[in-house]
Amino acid sequence: MPQYHFGGETVVLSPRDVNYIIARQQGVTIEISPQKHWWCLWLRSTKNTIQSIQCSITLNGPSAPSVSKGTSCAKCGSLDVWGPVSWGILPPQDYCQVHVDAVLRINNNTYEIHDNFIIGNKPCGPQPSPIG
Repeated sequence: MPQYHFGGETVVLSPRDVNYIIARQQGVTIEISPQKHWWCLWLRSTKNTIQSIQCSITLNGPSAPSVSKGTSCAKCGSLDVWGPVSWGILPPQDYCQVHVDAVLRINNNTYEIHDNFIIGNKPCGPQPSPIG
């Protein structure tokens, strides 16, 4: 998970690929200085609150047209930006790359993230045929 250090905070950006057996969704989670604790068995994390997070993503892949989504929050410690849901039994991975543009406001200072990440478990580009 890529980490950035802005204004005394650690910003963790996590590309996400979630498969629910009958639905699949891909996107990005941004967390501000997440910390896991023993009293919740290290399963949940607490986050610091900052002034605002704005994030837009563009998902790209060989099997679906590119799609852009964006959202924002104020006085928050995390933000999720999700692409469209693919339905079906074990739906395929539509996207393999995500471009992120994020603007964070911390202690009256503005910080930006512009980056590309691999998403999911399949490489981008045409796949070779399994039959030789």
